[in-house]
Amino acid sequence: MNKVWRVFAYEFKRNINRKGFLFATLGLPLIAFIIMFGNHLYQVSQSDEPDPLAELDFEGINKAAVVDLSGVFPTIPETLAEVLILYADEESARDALNADDVDVFYVIQADYLESGEVVLHLPNLALRLITSGPIEQLFYSTLAVDLDALTIRRLRNPMVLEEFNLEEDASESNTGTSEGVQFGIVYAFAIFFFIGLMMTNTYLMQSVIQERESRLIEILISTMHPTQLLTGKILAFGLLGLMQLLAWGISTALIIYTASQLSTYSSFISALSLDISWSIIPIMLIYFVLMYMTFAAIFGGIGAISGSAQEGQQYMSIMVMPIIFTTYAFPLIQANPNGALAVGLSMFPITSGVAMLMRSIISTVPVWQLALSMGIMVVAMMGAMWLSGRLFRVQTLLAGSFKLKDIPKLLFQDVVPHQAKESA
Repeated sequence: MNKVWRVFAYEFKRNINRKGFLFATLGLPLIAFIIMFGNHLYQVSQSDEPDPLAELDFEGINKAAVVDLSGVFPTIPETLAEVLILYADEESARDALNADDVDVFYVIQADYLESGEVVLHLPNLALRLITSGPIEQLFYSTLAVDLDALTIRRLRNPMVLEEFNLEEDASESNTGTSEGVQFGIVYAFAIFFFIGLMMTNTYLMQSVIQERESRLIEILISTMHPTQLLTGKILAFGLLGLMQLLAWGISTALIIYTASQLSTYSSFISALSLDISWSIIPIMLIYFVLMYMTFAAIFGGIGAISGSAQEGQQYMSIMVMPIIFTTYAFPLIQANPNGALAVGLSMFPITSGVAMLMRSIISTVPVWQLALSMGIMVVAMMGAMWLSGRLFRVQTLLAGSFKLKDIPKLLFQDVVPHQAKESA
């Protein structure tokens, strides 16, 4: 046990100072905070003196002629005098257009107040000059001059439509969380879970491969049993992964809380109605530990039989694909969280962690399914530890790389009859 502790302490101290680990654990949440506050400060600076008229775009029009047949606009306001020029009739406005004195000219029809009809004349087929901005500016500057900015803004956009579907599935509406929010939350959980799981286990695999390549493994296994070495590494990287996951979870909660206190995001956070049961937290931690131990054993075994880091990455990609498939299958799981696909993925050891988290967030999972899934995970973890222990032996660690056909011999024979040859 003392040797296991020494391996644990060494690996923990060495890897907690990795730049990549520190950046992923602390740097990413810090960047998220900076982006959030930076955007808030920018939005506040832009909204100090709201000017809805400034939002109207002239689309590259430098000069525009206006012919008012309605009599509504007898003069051009000073604020628009540099852009709009009032002409008495269409002929004089067309002459100005032909002489390139103006870019376009507008003819405001006699029944403008009833119909709103305005005819735009262009020198050619210049689609970029087709805009209602100049006439909107003229309208607001003439007829809405006594209105405040917020009233003008509401005149331009009188309604913000929010849809409420009365036929929404009751099981989803009970959570108080919309479908889009569920989608985002599940993917955030899946990404955090996946990155935390894979990053530390990748470090574990690389650690074993590097020690094999540098021949340091020969010194280590001369002083301890290979299983003790594997156990110490798994415990160290498991604690690092758990710390990373907790750091991300706490940072996410702080970001959401801080955002709810800022005027830029408060209405958005309130509209999300983040009503998620805290019971998801212990479920997430349990599955993280079970899946980490399973993947750590598998990746340790991969490190034992891999002759190089590149070869190890190729083996690792086989284990990653099922988890990626589960994240892409979320719409199917969301549509029927208790269907055959959702239940099957939540029972299969490689995908059960992510799939069960998805189901737990969007619906109520039967207790017996949760217990069965965890039981299968425990059995899978013990099986993976046994398989890894069979691979993590002296003759394996001292040999070169292996072909797939050699692996059964490594698993079920106490002594490898010959050192495996290098893979072609």
